[in-house]
Amino acid sequence: MKDKRLYFTKMLEYIRKAREYAQGVTYEDFAEDSQKMFACAFAICQISELAQRVKDEDKKLHAVIPWNAIRAMRNHIVHNYDHIDKEILWDTVAVDLPKLGAELEKILQLD
Repeated sequence: MKDKRLYFTKMLEYIRKAREYAQGVTYEDFAEDSQKMFACAFAICQISELAQRVKDEDKKLHAVIPWNAIRAMRNHIVHNYDHIDKEILWDTVAVDLPKLGAELEKILQLD
């Protein structure tokens, strides 16, 4: 079984990639750029896949991480592939991912 640090580090990599894809654009630009949206959606799905591999006891230990919300966003993307809500995707990239990244960085520094 792999160490949670590996999963958290990989999650951070995908957070950084999603933030990079959306850097310097407005919501309006993002919503019109299917490549940026697709890239961010893929990164979010990868974050969720990695999060699912974290052991339950580690999830309990790090309850500040919104594990259920991460999974729910992945499900929204995967199961609504014909209509991803652009505002939800943008808010996830612009608001939620920076918060998640900050929490993961704290955990990695303390562990």
